[in-house]
Amino acid sequence: MLSLFPEILFLSPFAPLIIRVALALLMLYDGYVLLGRSQTQARVAALCSFIVAALFFVGAWTQLAALLFAVAFLVYLIFPYGPGTSMPRSTIALAIVMALTLVLTGPGAYAFDLPL
Repeated sequence: MLSLFPEILFLSPFAPLIIRVALALLMLYDGYVLLGRSQTQARVAALCSFIVAALFFVGAWTQLAALLFAVAFLVYLIFPYGPGTSMPRSTIALAIVMALTLVLTGPGAYAFDLPL
């Protein structure tokens, strides 16, 4: 298959890194918003968001974290009326696709995950 810019194909391991960092920032923001709510369930969801964001940011257990992230956000997408998240449905859908991409491609560059 032909590429429009074949000179930059050496940067392909950095694509999952960019997705990982974007999902980590998304989870940090979501956790920050949920932390401001007074409900106990929202605070537990905020703590889980911070943990998953840390896993994404450092690249530890990335595929497991991405799979759990995708399942949890699929539940939030199906049942939007709960304290689970503060994001719009379109953002949740895009985040699920990004997480499933990480499940399939792996953590990328600068991760603590070791290939098995």
